[in-house]
Amino acid sequence: MATSHGSSSIHWGTPFHVYEALDIRFKFNLDACAKDESVALHKHFISEEKDALKQEWNCDMAGFKVHNVFMNPPYGRTIKAFMQKAKEQVLKHDLTVVCLIPNSTGTLWFKENVKPVLDEMIIFHKRMQFYDHDSSSYENLKSQGANFDSIAVVLKKNPRKEPIISFMDSRVI
Repeated sequence: MATSHGSSSIHWGTPFHVYEALDIRFKFNLDACAKDESVALHKHFISEEKDALKQEWNCDMAGFKVHNVFMNPPYGRTIKAFMQKAKEQVLKHDLTVVCLIPNSTGTLWFKENVKPVLDEMIIFHKRMQFYDHDSSSYENLKSQGANFDSIAVVLKKNPRKEPIISFMDSRVI
């Protein structure tokens, strides 16, 4: 399946240093969109097989209460469904969900699913060097430069009236 970004994959693996920088600030309890265990960024995760679109995100698979969720959704046409799910879970369970997504602020899915619950937007100065998820583990992953700009959006049930906009370098943190 091709994405709108010219890749044959809808999976763009999160650079670990970007995840770590966000995790220090948000203290994630769940990785909502891990392709599988080998590339999960948190010990509590929802794999592609378990399907985050069919799960509630307020508890992990072991029943552990979740408050702060990291999500790097599959890109391409499915991103709209994942952003709808993120908004739904934020409103239903009062979660904070941080989503690493393409900078597509002019799209309908962004306006409908991100804007109403947007508390903060982190704009990355440089294009992200994502990991190829076709590898078997993070140790074997090869990075691939994105041909699109990325942002992290912080979604909350009661967002600020005027969201914070901040900047982060995606390569050196």
